Amino acid sequence: MFRHALILAAAGGVASVAHAASHTVASNNLTPILLSGGFGGQFDIRPLLAGNSRVTQASILFGFIDDVEQYRKVTQPSAGFVRTGVETVLTQQYAGFSYTTRQVEMLQTIRNQITDITPESVTLTVAGSSRSGGTQGNAGNQLVGSQSSRVQVRSNCLDYLIVGNASLCTLQEVFYTQTISDYYGKAGAFDVTFDPLDALALADLNLDGLLDFNGQVNSGDLHLQHATMRLEVIMQAPDNGVPEPSLPALLGIGLLAMLRRARAS
Repeated sequence: MFRHALILAAAGGVASVAHAASHTVASNNLTPILLSGGFGGQFDIRPLLAGNSRVTQASILFGFIDDVEQYRKVTQPSAGFVRTGVETVLTQQYAGFSYTTRQVEMLQTIRNQITDITPESVTLTVAGSSRSGGTQGNAGNQLVGSQSSRVQVRSNCLDYLIVGNASLCTLQEVFYTQTISDYYGKAGAFDVTFDPLDALALADLNLDGLLDFNGQVNSGDLHLQHATMRLEVIMQAPDNGVPEPSLPALLGIGLLAMLRRARAS
């Protein structure tokens, strides 16, 4: 009898010819790898195969996430400063005299809308079979991040208290400019799949437990988040022909994948 096992393996050897760097990631490490231009790698399932085992079916999933490159920026300033209703009380000293200043907040808001307008496109090839995927520029964008900052630009005294030769402010408008930048990009990810692997790729995988892939980023640049293979292996039962029930299992293999990047020639 044969025993079946479903196995999840991680890809190794991803190389980008556009960047010179070295990385080590595991299959459960979601740190994305920035890709542009050509890249390649290899699935190595040799540790998962016994001497007389073979892969009967498999699929590969490459997960990518969008990267923001060229963008459109639209600035929307407010009409002017408005009183927000926020007040603070400040106790101060002058020449041994204690007095209180009430500060009234005056606020204007400048809002920047920064939108990704660059499409991403990638093509992957495994054993002569190619698949493509990507995003559309300036389409399907969602709010993916926001940053805010504020600066005090001036103050205006509305009520003075005269003490000796000094004029002390007891009621004050404080003017702030708040800048909010909203970033619109592709939330989530897109996938390129080989599901199922064709006969040529299966034959290549069964030959030595290795399967190469090559990729080309056609436009923009993007991040590779993960590259995983799901496969079914048939292996000879070790008990001299005594029948054994088929036992499906899903194994999460934390194989380290060395990412080797070469400089473009």
